[in-house]
Amino acid sequence: MPESQRSARTATVVALYAPKAGVGTSVIACNLAVALRALSGTQVILVDGNLELGSVATLLGLAPRPGIGDSTNLDNHLVEHASGVRALLASGRRADSAARLDPETLLQAARERAGFVVVDTVSGTDPFADPLLVAAARIVLVLTPESAAVRHGREFLRLAAERGLAEHVRVVVNRYQSDASLPVAEIEQAFGARVIGRLGSFGPFVLDSVNAGRPFVESAPDHPLSSAVFELARALMKR
Repeated sequence: MPESQRSARTATVVALYAPKAGVGTSVIACNLAVALRALSGTQVILVDGNLELGSVATLLGLAPRPGIGDSTNLDNHLVEHASGVRALLASGRRADSAARLDPETLLQAARERAGFVVVDTVSGTDPFADPLLVAAARIVLVLTPESAAVRHGREFLRLAAERGLAEHVRVVVNRYQSDASLPVAEIEQAFGARVIGRLGSFGPFVLDSVNAGRPFVESAPDHPLSSAVFELARALMKR
């Protein structure tokens, strides 16, 4: 089956969200998009949900195109990465991004062009105000193994249940087994079967990847962290 036909039939939106900034959501989103592209063979579009100050361009080593935000002309603003992932990047211009972007139109256009749409959302206290998150088939809640993150994650699930979205939420624990991490049993007790990914703490390895502007799943596919991201991609492909 041609890729265009396969993509139209299986288009899936995966939105990554963290209750607080700084837990590695953007790094995971970029590497997950590259992993999905490699494993699925379908087109993958990566959306930087922070169209003013997002970091996807830096993490992929790409330069955004000016004038981003006119979602009726999505093809004019997608930048292709060496992996084949096409990215909608931050422009740094408020007038060209948030002020003009219609998220629902954007998602519809992306679904027509891809098998998977990965969205790196903005962290915040009211995630369901963002249609990019609400429309996702899978909401990947990114947490670090610490008490505050677990508490915020539980609150997120409560809000998700109120909006009828809890069934879409899955959990990824980043920087797993770091020196200050919570016991495994406490995390499992809090989120149970929702936990579909555990990404180890490999600070220098990740920092080298970020500084190089190259996803680690591409530069070091056999590394334990890369293997964990590929496993996460497989889990999301199963839906």
